[in-house]
Amino acid sequence: MTVRPATRRATAALFTAAAVLATSACGGSDDDSASPGASASPTVTAVPVSTDGLPPVERGAFPVRIKHTWNQAGTVIETEPKRVVVLGMREQDSMISLGLKPLTLRNYFGAAHPWLNFPWVPESAKQGDYTVLYPPTRDSKTGKLSEVDDGPVLANGFAQASNTPVRKEVFDYERIKSMNPDLIVAMFAGIVLEDYRKLSEIAPTITMVSSDSKDYFSSWQEEVLALGKIVGRPNYAQQQVAKMRQLFVDTENAHPELRDASVAVAAPGPDGQIRIMNPYAPMSRFFTSLGMEFPARIEAATRYTGVSRKMYSIESTVGNLSFLDNVDVLVWIVGHDGGPAMDKIKRTSAYQNMKVVRNKKVLELGPDEAEALYYSSLTSLPWAIDRLVPRIVGILGDKAARDRVAEEQAQRAADAAGDLNINYDPSASPTPEPDPNADPNADPNADPNADPNADPNADPNADPGADPNADPGAAGTEETPAP
Repeated sequence: MTVRPATRRATAALFTAAAVLATSACGGSDDDSASPGASASPTVTAVPVSTDGLPPVERGAFPVRIKHTWNQAGTVIETEPKRVVVLGMREQDSMISLGLKPLTLRNYFGAAHPWLNFPWVPESAKQGDYTVLYPPTRDSKTGKLSEVDDGPVLANGFAQASNTPVRKEVFDYERIKSMNPDLIVAMFAGIVLEDYRKLSEIAPTITMVSSDSKDYFSSWQEEVLALGKIVGRPNYAQQQVAKMRQLFVDTENAHPELRDASVAVAAPGPDGQIRIMNPYAPMSRFFTSLGMEFPARIEAATRYTGVSRKMYSIESTVGNLSFLDNVDVLVWIVGHDGGPAMDKIKRTSAYQNMKVVRNKKVLELGPDEAEALYYSSLTSLPWAIDRLVPRIVGILGDKAARDRVAEEQAQRAADAAGDLNINYDPSASPTPEPDPNADPNADPNADPNADPNADPNADPNADPGADPNADPGAAGTEETPAP
């Protein structure tokens, strides 16, 4: 494996990255075309599509039109891409599982935590020649550039962005052009319109594919299906999405206590504050995919306001920790470097007095675990299920017992009622028991009270008191008087 960093920066604290993500969307760039301090562009070799264990490109897969945030009519990809530049934070993870190794990588949490070192990344993905991108950001108010190397940046108020950033990533367009890409992918990103226009002059560019056109709100399903079309394997991608969904279903069925269990997800901030995660954020969707539910109060607090959804969280103080209480599981996104911030919160009386804390219903996500949920890919999600579900089930032990008691009570109530489904109709006639000695050739519509010796040809309307020997022609005639 060869990894070429675009620039090397100081290590960024994970908890800061998590907290930043919790407040916002990522931005794109100004008109800047050069990253300060960037070294000369290295020679970049092609990274071919891997076909090991994967189906070939499907017939009729190209050309394909991909609709996305900055081109609702759709960007057309004519042929199978071979040289893909990734600008989003996590596309490479699912791209690998669909058979394509990109030219570039983004480390979600910076140089200190490279994606290639995470435990769910397959060995085949590590055999490649990658360039890791660390675009700096520009403050929209001061114009100052900051050399950062971690994840999504603070956002609020830039008119061109679908979710308006205060700090915008500044991409080196000339450097990207020097890589000679035949496709640029920026799905899990905050690309502004000006970025899209400049990138599209270099190669066909795919931006955000969220159904509501919000940065960092695309689901893993949306991304995988779009990537499947991009690499010419749409049916294979659908199959992989179906398998992943079934894995969640099978896990829920194996652990029914997960079903309807209430959950809240939060991250510690660097200054003692708390960020409460939106139920639609990638890390939150992991828990709802297992059948768990967010309380209505969190759903209400993070729903759409005006033209945009509150991005990932609401920020509050430790004094409002009760907002997170009274759930079956409270999840804290701590990560690699969030320990000091989490410890600061733990020392407060507000935290120590929470019912979930006293009842030991807290799940802290440390190294690798938080990132697995942030990446939320076909490779990281199975790893996260194996790693986290046993811990969640352990926390839900008393809920499992309560569920069993409720089920037993319901069964006893059914047994006491005879377990019969009674639908009484007072006007209904009983169905007679069949006569085992009945003539099988008998008319089923015959009158059971009829005289067995009666003439079968007799008039059913005849007067039963009439003379049977009387002239039938005389019946009903009047006597003619004599003249």
